[in-house]
Amino acid sequence: MFRYFAEDIAFILIKNKILDIENRDVYVYSIEAILLNSILLLSLLGISIVAKSLIFFIGFLLFFVPIRTFTGGYHAKHSETCFAMSVGVYVVSMFIFKYNSNLYKSVTAIILFGLAIIILLIWSPLKNPNHPLADYQYKRNRRIAYSIIIMYIVSFVVSLEKDYTIASSEVIFIVLVSVFLIIGKFEKQKQAFQDA
Repeated sequence: MFRYFAEDIAFILIKNKILDIENRDVYVYSIEAILLNSILLLSLLGISIVAKSLIFFIGFLLFFVPIRTFTGGYHAKHSETCFAMSVGVYVVSMFIFKYNSNLYKSVTAIILFGLAIIILLIWSPLKNPNHPLADYQYKRNRRIAYSIIIMYIVSFVVSLEKDYTIASSEVIFIVLVSVFLIIGKFEKQKQAFQDA
């Protein structure tokens, strides 16, 4: 669905000589990504408003989006699958947050948070063969990811001291990003094994 809309939009823009036909595939991919992410963000915001959990959406914007952008990890093959999985994982996570707002006080949650941080420090950014970056871009993404992780550690410590419940969403999202990174790492190794 997202791909078809992106192709139609790109066609119109190329037909009207706004875009160059030589880079059509790049434009289609970019438009598809913009459509997917925009509709996804609006959907998650709507879900959060209906569930009266705007603080969780703010946590998503603060603790999931930035680090996921620079660490990589599992990506669905189709944008529709990505959309459905993202909404499903978000809804489940939101209900975990909603009914365990003091999750950040749990020793288990703190240990999971620490393990997730270690995983992110060791494996990020994950190289994606479908979207290769130059070496300097990987190094830049690693520096940015490390900077974000340091900010998250500081914000978690401050949230613990001040007893802010947003720390629970931080735990949930950092663990989710590390899980996506682990899945992406195993998928990459599985693909390399199949190609060998």
